[in-house]
Formats: sequence, structure tokens, C-alpha cells
Amino acid sequence: MFNMKLPTKIVLIILSLVLLISMAACQSDVKKVATDMTGNNALPASTKAEVPTEIIAKFSPIAVKNLPEEQPQAGLTELKSQVFTDILGQNVIVKFYGKKNESKGEITAIIDNAGKTYNLGIIGNYGVEGVGVSELDINNDKVNELWITGSNGASSSVSKLVGYNGTSGTWDLLLDTGYVEQIDLDGDGSFELVSTSTGSLPPFVYIYRWNGSSFEMLDVASAAGAEYAGLKDFNLSYWFETGKKGNKTLYKYINGRLVKYDRPFASLQDYILPDSDKKLLSEQDVTDLGPFQIDLARNEIYARHGYIFKTEYYKDYFSSCDWYSENPGFSESMLNKIEAQNTEFLKQYNQKITDNFKPVKNSSTSVDLNGDGIVDNVTLDCKTGADSYKLKVNDSVVTGTGENLNGVLFICDIDSKDNYKELAITESGPSDDYAAYFYFYDGKSLKLMGKTSGDENTVKMTGDGVFTTKTRGQILQTWYYTDYYKLSTNHELVNIPKEFYNMNTIVSVKKEFILQKFPTDTSRAVTLKPGEDALIVGSDNKEWCMVENSKGQKGWFAMDNFDTIKGTELRASDIFSGLCYAD
Repeated sequence: MFNMKLPTKIVLIILSLVLLISMAACQSDVKKVATDMTGNNALPASTKAEVPTEIIAKFSPIAVKNLPEEQPQAGLTELKSQVFTDILGQNVIVKFYGKKNESKGEITAIIDNAGKTYNLGIIGNYGVEGVGVSELDINNDKVNELWITGSNGASSSVSKLVGYNGTSGTWDLLLDTGYVEQIDLDGDGSFELVSTSTGSLPPFVYIYRWNGSSFEMLDVASAAGAEYAGLKDFNLSYWFETGKKGNKTLYKYINGRLVKYDRPFASLQDYILPDSDKKLLSEQDVTDLGPFQIDLARNEIYARHGYIFKTEYYKDYFSSCDWYSENPGFSESMLNKIEAQNTEFLKQYNQKITDNFKPVKNSSTSVDLNGDGIVDNVTLDCKTGADSYKLKVNDSVVTGTGENLNGVLFICDIDSKDNYKELAITESGPSDDYAAYFYFYDGKSLKLMGKTSGDENTVKMTGDGVFTTKTRGQILQTWYYTDYYKLSTNHELVNIPKEFYNMNTIVSVKKEFILQKFPTDTSRAVTLKPGEDALIVGSDNKEWCMVENSKGQKGWFAMDNFDTIKGTELRASDIFSGLCYAD
């Protein structure tokens, strides 16, 4: 599902990201560029439209089936059970039955609820260790469902999604399919269910979506008129590679449409935003991009059409892309309507986040900080590289200490709807661990709001009361994730934790390693083999990490402390090569 070979452009992007988030041991001497566009601003009204080739995706309905009230087949023994308490306030037990003395064999799943038993049938044939169950609201109806899975072999899985119907008092089988996972295919912030072949031939991809009362299915290969379809991903963006008689075609799922791409998948990985010529971008699409990357992404749209850059950095950067070719006849009319709107969106978005976190010249300014209509005099006394600072607003003075302070003061606007402008002082830290100290002025005195990771290249404020930055991860390796902060009622900074943080590190497996299905399910998901490549997808940043192999199979493992594999004396570097460790 993911490409293991990193082309030159991706290496450059990674190096740029590394520079911006200061991964000390992994950074390279990459030249930083100011967010200075090339002079290509608004497009003329005469911009011509280029309509992309697309297929309106036709989904087929899947009937909801009532589960029969049945006991397990005679002669079977209950081998494992799990209790759930958050399905319309009921206690529900999922029980797995099989033959007592068989380590491998057919397993039947039974739901036990309010004294009644409902038979799900055979869920797997690889023994009780090959089955599992999770509880989640997968169709966003505010009621949790049960996702019950099992294995029928290396390339065959069973996934059954069942839910309780409070109106009819029945248990319903909502979806019965093979290997399935939740994926945000079009980057709109909501998940689709996607089933793939995981090794069986011909490869297939099925997309499932909830229509309010039942699931619908789209067979990607059939919709594209192809003989097969495979799912490929890069940097959490997903494409379908379809084929017929040796000809491969690439599609992306966008707002219920399959949009055709003329470029091969390998070249798509050379882009920051590969579909910015076919999809109208939103803030969701650039959540993980800082001002520097957004600037490059905007210029990337022009580069597609061969714009000849005057700025040396852009010339060097885009000349390294295999797809880039200078076009002396470039005209802005070459951009289609989607590209024209996206360049303007990226320009305005970048302007917004830089305006909301703006450096102060000479560390001295006059600005109304608390919305009382009176201009406040603000001064920062701090030298570059110092370990202390003095911040003064009118007659209020605070002093503070830091490590390798940058000597720069920033005027911030975390929430454009309140009366306040905030102040920030940044530092480079002991090992290029950038951080920022935030203050606000209440009209009488300065108040410390808190400290976060990041600096002007990673802190992103859009004025909605929440801002993001990049924070160093706590387990496995040196990595950084997008971290969220909001304002409390007393104007302090509050971190917004997430259950899962993206890591996306490609590694090579050194020793055979077994991954389990879920943190709550210890049954085997997949065994990683020496020499194969894998992707560390992400982590809860506390204990658990998710890994995906080259076949798209996912599993989990746990850590003790920073880099020790839980339950062993092995370090993560004993299992994986390609991890990054800062000095």
C-alpha cells in the first residue's frame, strides 16, 4: 500500500521538514527560503477551465440483516469472551466458540445480550487467537457498534460489523466483508471503510459508506472499467491503481467521484500536494504543513506548467523534480479553475497564519493588546543566544529564563473573536528543541499563558482559538507530530491530546517480529520478516505503535520507556533499521 523507495524530491521535502522542526541528529544543510512568492498573484478572469476526467461513483446498497437468535452449534466450547458496556447503556458479551482441544479450527462468534444469544456464524478458521472484537461508532450515529474480525489464512480475512437497533430491539449485521480498515480517502476529515485483497488475486478495492440507514459499496475496478484495482498511499494521501490488458490508470476518490490522473503513481510522490490540480483544497489538506511547505505547495502549481522561477531556491528545488520542465511560453491561462482557486487559497491561508504569528522589528512596538482602545507600548530585552529575557508592556515587567533564546518577539492572535493579542518569545533549546513562551496583557499586568514546542516555522494560528505546532515524540525514535493547543476560560494554554499521532517512518525489518491486532487484542495480526520494508504509521505517544507492511497489513506493538520493546530486552533498533535518534 505504500511505496518504499523515496525519490529525490521526497528526500528534499523531508530534509526541509527536518530543518523546520529541528530534528537535530537528522537535519541537513538545506537552504531556508523566506515565504516570498514569485509574483504570481491573482489570476485573470479569463482563466480557462480544464475539466478532469472523472467517474461519478455509483454505490450499490447493502441490505441490513437481522441476526438470528441461536445458540452455538452443539459440541462447541466457549474459548474466549469480551464484555462491552457502552452500547445504548447495555452490557453485551461477545463470545467465541470452537473445539476445545484444537489450536486451529473454525471459530463461531455469539452475541449474548439480555439473556438472548445471537449467532454471527463462523468468524475465522485459524483458532481463537486469530479472532478479535472492537467497539466503536463506525457509522457516526452516536451509538457504538461491534467490529468483529477473524482470519481464514494469509490473504483471507473476515470482518463483520454489527449494531443494536434500539427501535426494533434487534441485533443487525450491517456489513460482512473481508479485510477492512478506516481510511480518510479524500482528506475531508471523515473516514471511509475500505476493503482490499491483501494478497489474493486479482487485487480489488471496495469502498463502503454509510447513507444514514445502511452501508453502500463501490467496487473501484468495476467502476473504472478495469480488471483489478489496488490501493496506494503516500503521506496519508490515497490513490487507486487500476489495470486492464497491461495498461495502468490512476484514480483518486474525491467527494464521491473517481478522478483520473494522467501521471504515474511514482511521479505523484514528487509532489507536496499531488492533487492540487484536481481537488479544491481546504485547511484540512494543509494541517500538517508549515508556512514554508505551504509556500512551496503554491509554487508547485505553477511549476506543473513550467513556470521559470527567478528565485534561486525555487529554481534549485523544482529542477530536482523529475516532472518539472521549464516552459518559456508559460501563461497563467494554463492553470485550470481548480488550480487558480487553490493558488489563491494557499496565498490567503499562508498570509493568515503569518499575520497571526508575526515577528516584531527591533523587538519594540505599539499595539492594543487587550482591546480597550488604548495602544500599549511593548518591548523585549533579549539578545540572541541569551538564557534570560525581560518583557515589558507599559509599566508591567516580567522576566524569564530559557535556553538559547532567539531574541525575537512575536505578536499573536490565537482567537480573533476575543479582545486580546498575545505575545510570544521563542528559543532554540539545548538540542534545537524549539519552544515558545506565551504571555497576554489584561490591561494591568502581563500573565504567563504557558510554554509550547515550536517556533515561527511550525506554530500555525488561524485565529479560531486553536493553534498547532510540532512536538517531539516520547517513544521509539526522534520524531515530531502535530500538536494542538486551545485557550482556557482564564486565557491559559491547554494542550488537546489525541489518541493517535502520525509518524510515517519507513523502516527495514532486521528480525522476525510479531504484531498483534489491536492494543486490546493480543492475537497475531502479521509477522514481519527480516529484510522486508515496513511503515511505522504512528503511535499513541505513550506505549503503542502501529506498523503497516508492504501488503497493507497493519498491527501493533508496545514499548517500555523510550525504545525498549515491551516484554523483551530488545531495543527498537534491534528490530528496525531506519529509525532516527537525536544526540
